Amino acid sequence: MSDTLDASIGCLQPGMEVGSFTVMECLGVGALGESYSAVGPSGTEDTVVHLLSPQKIPSDQMMLRLDGLLERGNGIQNSHVLEFVGAETDEFFNWVAFRKSDLFSLNAMIEARREGGFGMFGEKEVRRIIFQVLLALCVLHKRGIVHGSIKPAHCFVDEDLRLEISDAGLYPLIEFPSHYGPPDEGALSNDIPGFSPQVSSVIESTIFNAPECAERPEFTVESDLYSVGFLTWYLFSGHKRAGANFFYELSEEIRSEWGAWFLRATEPLPENRFHSAEEMLSEMPGVEIVAE
Repeated sequence: MSDTLDASIGCLQPGMEVGSFTVMECLGVGALGESYSAVGPSGTEDTVVHLLSPQKIPSDQMMLRLDGLLERGNGIQNSHVLEFVGAETDEFFNWVAFRKSDLFSLNAMIEARREGGFGMFGEKEVRRIIFQVLLALCVLHKRGIVHGSIKPAHCFVDEDLRLEISDAGLYPLIEFPSHYGPPDEGALSNDIPGFSPQVSSVIESTIFNAPECAERPEFTVESDLYSVGFLTWYLFSGHKRAGANFFYELSEEIRSEWGAWFLRATEPLPENRFHSAEEMLSEMPGVEIVAE
């Protein structure tokens, strides 16, 4: 979803009703399905509807998952989390709706900075971004929601780096990436037009995911925090592919201040990482000087 690239025709057409929302346009195809801009009950185009691939998850099981996600996410009011506003499933489609962000995707901002010759972010900027991501995870984890895909495409920012995160809980819901593996016996097919995943989105998701999420879904608080650690490294280094010496791709100054925190966050074994967003936030270098 929010990491969609090129708009496509999609399964849904403008004017179609999805629950209490009216589809306006297809925003594109991501790792999990299709995304649409929609008009909500307020009469304004303030909603993004994610149409999810039904492969391998029967509709009765999906409805239970959607109900559970909405129950945990109902009533979240936080400036750093794009809240849930609806969900439904039937024999053809599963969908989840979120409030639409008015901000830019972090991917788009990074690309604009590179084109403008500004490079990646400085320490103050990285600290501000990660501070807000962790604040969002504090809220979600307390509600029992593991995000499952913390990456630049799911972060939205303005010019002052005020941040919101999207798509909370969708990747664990769909069981990405095993969702697109060999079909289980009796599984639903994936031959509905428009449900081929966006390859670049799938790759980026697996890059930012913790090692234990690589084949079978094992989404936990610790796996979210690994993704935050990897995101931190990416914002400093500008590299999405990490080699054996990825720690040394950071400047000596950054390694000196952030090294212990960063290495703990990206420990291969979950039990050796931070165990809560609050703990990770409290030990983040310079957290005491971050001004929202």
